[in-house]
Amino acid sequence: MKSNNRKAEVAALNAAAMNGTIPDELNPLFIFGMTHNELLMAIATGKIDAAQLAKEQLAGRGIGKGGEWVGFDRAETEWAL
Repeated sequence: MKSNNRKAEVAALNAAAMNGTIPDELNPLFIFGMTHNELLMAIATGKIDAAQLAKEQLAGRGIGKGGEWVGFDRAETEWAL
């Protein structure tokens, strides 16, 4: 069961999607929309660490913890990879 806080968050994100105040690619409700069930199951059961994958992806783009380009080596250091 969702907490009231989570329900309100989801409702706000749905409203933002409907009125166009948040682009779909930035709406966390849609992050897994195209993800295969097998991968979702692995994430949901802890077999895949989605946060770790995101850190690796950001480091691979040279993006540091502040969200800005810092270069590949520094990004790896900042993300402790």
